[in-house]
Amino acid sequence: MKHAILLTCSLLFLQTTFGQNVGVGENNPQHKLDVNGDINLTGDLRANGVAGTQNQMLVSSGNGHILWMDIGQFQNHETFSTVGSGTWTVPAGVTKIMVEAWGGGGGGSCQGGGGGGGYICAWFTVVPNSTVSFTVGDNGVGTNCVGTVSNHGENTAVTVGAVTVRGLGGQGSYSYGGGYFLGRGGAFSVSGSSFRNWRGIAGEDGTPNLSDYINPSSGVYWEQIAGGSGGNGGNSTNTKAYGGKILLNGTTVLKYVTGGVAKQPGGGGYGNSDHNTNYYGSSGADGMLVINY
Repeated sequence: MKHAILLTCSLLFLQTTFGQNVGVGENNPQHKLDVNGDINLTGDLRANGVAGTQNQMLVSSGNGHILWMDIGQFQNHETFSTVGSGTWTVPAGVTKIMVEAWGGGGGGSCQGGGGGGGYICAWFTVVPNSTVSFTVGDNGVGTNCVGTVSNHGENTAVTVGAVTVRGLGGQGSYSYGGGYFLGRGGAFSVSGSSFRNWRGIAGEDGTPNLSDYINPSSGVYWEQIAGGSGGNGGNSTNTKAYGGKILLNGTTVLKYVTGGVAKQPGGGGYGNSDHNTNYYGSSGADGMLVINY
């Protein structure tokens, strides 16, 4: 009889203990195990039954759970630098991606440089084997002094589910009826009002041509024109095209040095002289897309 009573009491004690929070150095535990002090662990530390692998760390999944993840979350990337539309399939095992998109650079004219393409970066939760659609924006073509086409770069867009993010193309510099516009740097946009996992950086504006005069001898004046540079693409350096130089004696060209070449992603084209309609501003650079996973 005594043994039966002791067994019953032991079972009741275990049931009560396991049904409550347990405190170590904590009189009022708030969790299943609440430790007030240091923990010395000699075995494996497991999250959801998984011990993790070398160089991984524990992070929050955002829904109250923890999981193992590489120190660098995105270990791979793919770059899309060819103008046009396409799709990308999320690899097996991938649940998060980061996209970076630059719009195309604007073209230069005879008056100044084109604007750099805008940049946007966004983070998405994705489903393995699902499809991401995208368009890589074209550059804006440069024009001469009689050109009236604005030569804007095109947008680079990425669509993941119901959200589309865009790096907008830089504006082109162009001439019109005795005046001109300088190319403004492209911005960025997001379609999906509730989406917040993004940041954007506008491209740089193009700069105007600069002109001064040289007096090599009495009664002789030479004009020196430095073409305006394009703007760098957003979140990039050394992508803009630097302007060339021309030295004139009236309408006679004494010396001409061409400008640089705009580079991806989204550099703006340079400006050129307005003294000869054959001197064109240069084209901007194409946009670009990078998918990190």
